Parts: sequence; C-alpha cells; structure tokens
Amino acid sequence: MSKIVRTIAAGAALGVLSQMCAAAGETKGLSFRYEDGKPADITIGRYVGGPPGTKVSKSTPIKCQARTQEKSLSPVTGEVYAYASFLMRESNPAPFVDGQPTGYQTVTLGGKVDGKFVEAVRFGIVDDNRASPEEKANYVPGAYDGSIEYYGMYCRPRTPYDFKLKLDLNKKRMTAWVSGRGDDEWFPLLVEAPLMNPVGAIDAIRVDQLPDAPGIRNLVVRSTPWQVGENVRSHPLAKKDRVVGPGKGFNFQSMRSLWRKADRHVTVARNPNASHGWWLGFPDVVQTDDGHLVCGYTLGPGHGGSGPTVVQRSRDLGKTWDERTVIYPGVSAIRLQKRPDGSLLMASPGFNKSVDGGHTWQGIGSLDFSSGGHCCVVPSRITEAPDGTWLWVNTYAPGKAFQMTDGVTLEVFRSTDRGKRWLLYSVIKPPHPLSISEASIVALPDDRLVLFARESSSCLPGIKTFSSDGGKTWGPPIELPFLVEGRTSADLLDDGRVMLTFRAGGAGNGPPTLWAWIGDADEKPVPLVHGVHVNDHYSVALKDDGLHIDSDGISGQFTKYVLRPPDGPDARIEIAAELKVVSNNGRAATLSVPFVGKLRFFPDNVHLAQDPSVRVSVKPGKFHTYRVVSENGKMTLFVDGEQALVTDKIDRTILPLAWSRLKLSPHALFFGNEECPDDKAAFDWVMQAEREEKEAAAEPGKEAGKTPSYRQKNITPAVTGHSIWRRVDVKLGNTPSQGHEMRWRAARGVFPDQYQLDHILEVEGSISGGDQGYSGWTQLKDGRILVVNYTDDTARWNCDASHPPLGVSWIRGIFVLPSDLAPVGGPEESGR
Repeated sequence: MSKIVRTIAAGAALGVLSQMCAAAGETKGLSFRYEDGKPADITIGRYVGGPPGTKVSKSTPIKCQARTQEKSLSPVTGEVYAYASFLMRESNPAPFVDGQPTGYQTVTLGGKVDGKFVEAVRFGIVDDNRASPEEKANYVPGAYDGSIEYYGMYCRPRTPYDFKLKLDLNKKRMTAWVSGRGDDEWFPLLVEAPLMNPVGAIDAIRVDQLPDAPGIRNLVVRSTPWQVGENVRSHPLAKKDRVVGPGKGFNFQSMRSLWRKADRHVTVARNPNASHGWWLGFPDVVQTDDGHLVCGYTLGPGHGGSGPTVVQRSRDLGKTWDERTVIYPGVSAIRLQKRPDGSLLMASPGFNKSVDGGHTWQGIGSLDFSSGGHCCVVPSRITEAPDGTWLWVNTYAPGKAFQMTDGVTLEVFRSTDRGKRWLLYSVIKPPHPLSISEASIVALPDDRLVLFARESSSCLPGIKTFSSDGGKTWGPPIELPFLVEGRTSADLLDDGRVMLTFRAGGAGNGPPTLWAWIGDADEKPVPLVHGVHVNDHYSVALKDDGLHIDSDGISGQFTKYVLRPPDGPDARIEIAAELKVVSNNGRAATLSVPFVGKLRFFPDNVHLAQDPSVRVSVKPGKFHTYRVVSENGKMTLFVDGEQALVTDKIDRTILPLAWSRLKLSPHALFFGNEECPDDKAAFDWVMQAEREEKEAAAEPGKEAGKTPSYRQKNITPAVTGHSIWRRVDVKLGNTPSQGHEMRWRAARGVFPDQYQLDHILEVEGSISGGDQGYSGWTQLKDGRILVVNYTDDTARWNCDASHPPLGVSWIRGIFVLPSDLAPVGGPEESGR
C-alpha cells in the first residue's frame, strides 16, 4: 500500500482543530491516532456495481492493512452509554489511494468472552460508496449492527463529528446518534437496532484507522449519561462575529419536525443485502382492529419498484412486524384502505379485497380501458362519492417525458358495482404550464369532493380542485402555498381537518423530506414561499423590523426562500428587495432571478455571479432598495429608486424538464443563502489561501447556471455572512393571478415562509440520499397517526439506482401525536 503524504497546511489545520477541542475542556476520555496503532489486516464492507445503472451481483469487500489499537475497560453491564468525537479530514469526497478510503476510522465496542473479543457495535467515519463511480470516498458517520450498515450525513471538512450511543445489553438493542459540530440537534443514525452479538458487559474496545484518519478523541464508556457528551456542541472554527443568537432579543421560529425524534421511529421492513428485490417502496397502511395493522408495499431493484407487492402485519400497533406475504407478482405503486364494513381494499391496476384482516385476498375487478382512459400510473385510494359510487384517480402523461405539448392529466374513473367494472368519468386537464399527477380525493362532510395533486415539474405549487356533482365536473385548479413533489396521500382526521402528506424538497428546493399539511380544504390561498432551513434554528430570526440571516457555512448553516417561478422565459419579472449586507463570503446574500442569473449582494456592491463585471457600487453600512426588472431579453437594475444599469448579459438558458411543459431556468427564483453547484462544491471547501491562489491564476470565467442540486455538501464556507432583509416584493407576468404576486414585510413580524412554519409538519427526510416520499397513513383508534414512508435515510448507495446519490430504500413508520399538529383554528393567513 502506498504511503499517504499529508500536506503541511492540512496537518497544521487539523492540529489547530484538535488543540481547540482540547482547549474547550473536552479531554475527558481516550484518544487515538493512527501513528499509535499496530499493523493489522481489516475488511471493509463494500458493494461494487461499476457505473450508475450496473446491476449488483455480489458484495466485494476491501481487504487492506490498517493500524489497530485494543484496550480493556472497566466492565459496564445493563444500560451502557458511549461517546466519542471523530476529527474530519481536509476534503470530502477525497480520492481513493490504492482503491482504499484512507480516511476511514472506526471504534468497535464489545466484550471479552473466553478470552476472545466479541463485537457489539461498530461506529465511526466511513465511506458510503456514493462517490465510488468517481473513484473517490464520500465520508459520512456510519454504524454497523452485524447485518445492516447505517450511513449518516456528509461530513463537512475540518469538522469534528460526535457520537453518542445507548446500548441495552439485556434487551440486546441499541440506538446511536451523531452530530457535526455546529449542528442544531442530534441525528438518530440507528434506532432500536439489534446488537452485533449479545454480550454480558462492555469491557473492551478496538479502534481501526487507515493512514489518513485524522484521529479520535474523548471515547467514554459508562453506566450513566455523560452530560458533556449529551450536549450538541459548537464548531471550534465557527465565525466569531455572531450577531444572531438566543438571549439577544430575536424572535425565532423553527419548522416543526419529527424526523430527528428517535422515539417516534419504527422499522417496518429493511432488506439491504438481498441479491434482488432489496429496494422497498410505495407503502400504505391501515388498522384492522384494536391492535393489528396491515402495511402493503412494493419490492424492486431500484427506484420505481416494479417487483412483487407484499403485505406485513403488526399485532402491537406498529412496534414489531411479521414476515411479509406476496400479494401480486409484479406491480408498482399500490394503495391500501379499510372500508366501513371492515374489509380491506388494495388498489393497483387490479383491485383486491380481504375480509380476514389482510391474510387472504380475492380479486374483485380491474380497470376497463375499452370504455375510455389510459394506463394506470400511481393511482389514488378509492373514494366513495355521496351517491355511493366509487371514484379512483389515475395519472396520464400524453407524449414522451421531455417532449410534452400537453400537460400531465388526471383521469377520474367511476364504478357503480363496488369495483367490478370501471368507466372513465371525468378528465382534469390543467391549464398551461401546469402538469398535475398522483392525486388524492377527499369526500367532505357537505357532499363536495376536493382533489389534491402534485405538480409534475416539482417547481410549481401543488394544486387543489373541487367537485359539487360527485366527480363529474371539477372547478379550476387552485395553487397551494407549498410545493408537492411526490404522491399525495390525503384524508380527513377525526377533528374534521384534512391531512395531506407528500414529498417536498429535493433538487434546488432543499433536502428531500416528507411533509404533512393539516388544514381546512376551503382556506384562502396564499403565495408560495418555500423555506429551506438547515441548521439555522438560531441563525435566522426577526428583530427591529428586519429578517437577519447570520449564516456560518463551515457549521452547515443555510437559509433561503424559494418563490414561484414564472410561466416561461418571456414572462416579465419584477422584484424589489430592501436589505443591508453586513458581511458575505460569496454566497451568503443572493437574489436568484430566472432567465437572468444570480445577483450577489456585498456590503459595498451588487453584481451578477456569472459576469462580475455587471456591477453596481453601493455605500456600505446602509439599507438599500434594489429593484430588478427583466423583460425583452434585458435586465434593468434600480438602486434606491435610480436606474443603475441595463444589461443583456443575462443567462437565458432553458432547463429541460421531464413530464412538464414548464420552460424552467436553471436559476430558481429565491433569496437568501445560495448553495454551491456540485461541480464547484469541493473547490469551495479548500483552504482559503489555496482558493485565493487558484482564483488569481484562473482566467475570468462565467459561473453559468447548472442543473439544480441540493445536498449538505452544497453548503460551503462561502455561505458565511450576515444580511438583514426588510422586504421582498415579486410580480410575475401581466396576469393578476393570486399565485403570481408576493409581498413580504419583516415589519409585520412574520417570516417569509410563515405559512410553512405554522401549517406544515416535517414528518421525516433523508440525510444523505433522496429516494423517498411516497407515503401512506392512517389515524389509529387511540388518536395517534401512523405515517409509513419509503426512505433511503441512513441507507447505503444502491448501485441499481439511476444515479449514485440514491440509496437502498426501506420502509419506516413515524408516529404523529395530536399534540404535534397545529391547534384547530390555528394561525390564519400569514400576512403576506
């Protein structure tokens, strides 16, 4: 194996980082360096599939030489609490050396049995394989329970990562959390997982490190919680001129979230090591009687499923689940529901019924396309109309994915004989540029029907529409104040409100998440403002009639507000923003304008990112009002009421979209922090001196628009800065449509995404992947809500996926309590 040559700058930086951690009074436990270990052969689990799309036939582990240290501990029995801090290297991802992830370092806890070391759990900084097509290691926190490898978030360079674990040796279960310094909260890496092997006591450890491992500090194992280790800690290199913070008179409000609450999670099914059918997706769930649940979902090699449909049952309201039973040999998305008579319905291209709680199923009919309609894609649950007939919604896409001339359309089918025969009943064809799909129908108490649907481009808001004649005709689509990017799942709660779950985020709209909206079907529509929040609980706040965004990129803080895009490249765009920039490392204060580019604001100037020569100087330390007008292929910029420049040096690129007629710009409409494109993310993380040297040597060039991308690696130190926003006004086109104007004022005491903060619950998300979000849910008889979702959160890369970020999805359940929901009659329209 080749020796690893570490640069002086990298070694010095890590040395300073280690000294800063020690200076914070954290030298409480054991520490480990690669240099202190003894040579040893180790095996690193690995799954090699070659280029994206290559089928996986077998696992191919890496056998390499590491350095190992073993130590004995005072025995701890019963409940065991363990803590450790891992330093992170200078770059991520980083090239393999001799085919090895040389920054790999792990701790294994175990017990001595008959003089031999028996493993209980392994955890540390590992390679999740997502960069392997580039022959690089993508370093993340990881853990292993002997069967499943759990992978956490992207490791920010020069950032310590803290682990805490709770092992119950009597129950043979464990839970592990991880956080990067600067994070707002702990992330549950594995929840109630089995131990690798049962042990009576933890009395020994083993540390394995490859040559470029930066080191491990403060390994503590004890029988009671360690308060220092329980705390989420600040970054030792965090910015020092912090303005926003608790106790400083700011008004904070974070999005309600259950994703990081380990006590709400349950694993329904996970099957990562099968030779086929390892991808699990499209779940739905019902309660059959007081203690029993039935969950149905689809198997497959990768995104989209296409394998068998199966069901699993729980006899203890979701805590544990039986073995699965195959229902269909090969279908994609299914829907599962319980009828008033207690029978179960499963809908796909065919319809099946169970009268024994899901143990056996009988076919009752199928869709008859001879009487109209098209193929079945992502169907809805069946809705019983006021006249007793059944309605079912299908998605139809006329044309090929990237050649849409008509929008994706909804077809409503009707059955008058309880599902035996179906006829096309109505068609909901959206106006330009909408494409609507994957809908749900809810029967309201006043005999009306309301339909919710996603917008297929994932850039325009979702829609709702009403029917007063049992689904025969439908009103015009009404844009919702949130993005809907996956299958809708809607129904009435016991309190009479509608609950709608759907995928949100992804692309340039923030991390992939599963959201739930709870509200009144007839509420007044408000404009879309999609807030993207990462580690910003205490870095974005209101004070003195201003919205402060005080971000620190090295700590992973990020805030931006995505608005509805224009209908096409010829639409007139007018935006006015009043703000002051205190500091900006490059991407901390940005206004992104479709078909124009990104305007970056600094204390003394504003300029176009793709052509910095398009620049206007401003007086530092003051608020300025900027008005941008884009029309007829030119941008005009006004500063404080006076015309400052007119330019045609704008980016008119059109980004192709699948299943959509929308002509989209690679520059979304947003303001706030700006993520770094994939092709520049690694460069944004290099040492400041090296970056300045490379920039000085480089030829002036354009930062052209790229396909939107958003993951934690796209938050870089360039996001560091402090800006104060007083108002933002947006007017798109000449149509006085409700969804085409937005007016926000900080002086009203509301955040730009106040509606989202008040009305949306983040049910879960994905820390490093993006394959998730087609959910189902049911309200249990005890008032709780069980949401089931497929997710690649913590999963390894799926080599059968269409591109490497996607992981091996599994089925997770999340329990929502009534107290998690906004109160009935809660916040009204948010004042925009």
